[in-house]
Amino acid sequence: MTAAKPSDETSSVIMTAVQPSVSPGMFFPVLCFALVVTIGCAQESNGVQAQQESTGVQAQIEQILREQFDEEGPGYSVLVVQHGETVYQEAYGKANIELGTPLQPDNVFRIASLTKPFTAMAILQLVEQGKLSLQDDITQFLPDYPKTGITVEHLLTHTSGTPDFTKLPTFTAETARQSLTVPQQIDRFKNEPLDFEPGSGYRYTNSGYTLLGRIIEVISNLPYDTYMQRYVFTPHGLNHTYYGQDATIIPGRAHGYSRSGEDYINAAYVNDMLPYASGALLSTTNDLYTWHKALIDGKVIDLSLLDTARSPFTLSTGEENGYGYGWQIGIMNDQPVIFHSGAINGFLADMLYLPESDLFVVMLANCDCNPPAMSITQIVTLLVE
Repeated sequence: MTAAKPSDETSSVIMTAVQPSVSPGMFFPVLCFALVVTIGCAQESNGVQAQQESTGVQAQIEQILREQFDEEGPGYSVLVVQHGETVYQEAYGKANIELGTPLQPDNVFRIASLTKPFTAMAILQLVEQGKLSLQDDITQFLPDYPKTGITVEHLLTHTSGTPDFTKLPTFTAETARQSLTVPQQIDRFKNEPLDFEPGSGYRYTNSGYTLLGRIIEVISNLPYDTYMQRYVFTPHGLNHTYYGQDATIIPGRAHGYSRSGEDYINAAYVNDMLPYASGALLSTTNDLYTWHKALIDGKVIDLSLLDTARSPFTLSTGEENGYGYGWQIGIMNDQPVIFHSGAINGFLADMLYLPESDLFVVMLANCDCNPPAMSITQIVTLLVE
C-alpha cells in the first residue's frame, strides 16, 4: 500500500481462503458452525462441559490474535457472532501509541471500503421508493457526464469499465491531500477512456462508488453524509457510525498507523473528502453487527432485493463476476460467504457472513501493516471443519 492510497487491494491470504468467483476487491475468513453450536447450544445437562469448551475455543482464538498483534503497537477490535450469540469479542493493542491508550471494543475505526455496502444499500432504498431504476443510464442523473451506456447496476457491480481514480497516473500523494468537491473529483476521471464496454467485464473501481454517492445526492437533494445519517445510521441505531470529517471530534476514534522498517509511524494524511461514498465511513464492530442484523431482518431493504444484492452479477459474456451490489460473494469452507474488506492509510477492515452457519465476523485494525485476514484465516481453520 502506497502512502496515499485509499483504495482496497486484494489479499492473497484471503483469496486462498475464499474460493472463487471472488475477483479483485478485498477480504477473508470466518468462525465455525459446529464449535459455536457446542458453545451456544450444549445439552442443559452438560453445562459445565459447554462452558469449558467455550473457554478453550476463546483461548485458542486469543492465542492466534496475540501472535500477530503487538500489545504495545496498533491492534484490532474483533467481534464474532453466531445465531445471535457472541462467540468472541476483544480489542488488543493501542488506540494511540504516543499516549499509550489501549484499544477498547467500542473504539471507532475508519472502515474504508466497508463503506461500499452502505452506499449500495442507500441506492437500493431509492430503488424501492421508485426514485430510480437499476437499469437507468447514469446520465439521467448526471447529465454532464460524458459517457453513455453506463447503468446504475453497472456502477454497483464494478462492471461499468470506469477507471479507478486511485490507479490513474495523476493520482499522487499530493493530490490525495487536496480538498475537492465531489464534482471536482468526478472531473478527474470522467474523460478517461473506459477499461471495457459496460457490462462486459469486471474491475474493482472506487470511481463507480463516487458516482453512486453523487447520484444519491442528486435524487435526495441532500449531501451524502446527511442522507446516510438521516436514512441509514439513525433509523437503524448506528450511534457510533460516522461520515469521516477530519475536523470533527469523534469520541473513541482510534489513531491510524503505518510501518516504516521496524518502526510504527503515523499514517500519511488523506483528505477526508477523497474516499467519499467509496470509503469515508467510520464505525465500530458492534455497530457493524447492528447494521448486519438490520439487513438480514429486512429493516433496511426488502429481503428479496437484499438477496439479489448478495448474488453475483452476470456479465454480458455469461460469466459471473463474484460481486453483487456492494458485496463480494464466494465459497469458504464449502459454504457460501458474503463479505467485503477495506484498506486506507492507517486502517484495514474485514467483514463477512456465512448464511448457512448464521455466522458473522468483523475485524478492524488501526495499522495498514497488519492484515486482519492473517488471523481470521487461522481462526477459520481452527473452527470450521
